[in-house]
Amino acid sequence: MSKKKSLNLPKKLINFSIWFEIVSFPIYLLVFILLNIFLPIIFGLRVKGKKNLKHIKGAIVIFNHCHYLDTPCVAYSLFLRRTYFISDEKIFKTRGLRFIVRALRTFPIPRRNPLAISPYIKKALEKNRLVSIAPEGTLLDYNQELSNFKKGAFYFAYDNNVPIVPISLALKRRKLFGKDITKPFTKITSIIGEPKKINEMGKTKEEAIENAINYFREAMQKKIDLYNGDKTLYKGKIKHTI
Repeated sequence: MSKKKSLNLPKKLINFSIWFEIVSFPIYLLVFILLNIFLPIIFGLRVKGKKNLKHIKGAIVIFNHCHYLDTPCVAYSLFLRRTYFISDEKIFKTRGLRFIVRALRTFPIPRRNPLAISPYIKKALEKNRLVSIAPEGTLLDYNQELSNFKKGAFYFAYDNNVPIVPISLALKRRKLFGKDITKPFTKITSIIGEPKKINEMGKTKEEAIENAINYFREAMQKKIDLYNGDKTLYKGKIKHTI
């Protein structure tokens, strides 16, 4: 069997330098302007709960991974807040695309050593930035019933003693002249929930993280249900937390 070639990831997974911010900002601004037109019109995107971002400095943002445009929806919801997004390292394989993705404040998780991102996340949080992670890991297109949460986002929140900000994306069918519009033109509502620190949620680190996973998963599911997230949109299998 042949060995997989290295993706040649950048030495600095997140570039905090001023020159990079200056060069990348026009790209970020242009993309946001396009999103500001595209998402509300095509997907009827509405953002609820922006007041929950007041007084929040560094924090881990979690969201349900339910749509191929869920990351842009979260970025739109958090506009004017410096937010970094975690992505699969494969997206950094193409050199030209790599710069654009990094300009949009996205960085890879190295599969061989996922913990290599820890110091970058720590530095981002110390600079009062937000770091956005989808704890479900795998994209389940149009899923409105949350699957298992992985622990990574919760470890980062605990180790850095910062709050977690949950964002629930509720999807439902849209109507045109009284008829349902089929996918992919579903209506998207982004609900920013109440932030909460997790360090006091258990006697030990592991207990606090387990309790936090259950707490946020339940809270996010309630928001999805409150805004009528349509569970019939997804036809696949769902892994439930026991």
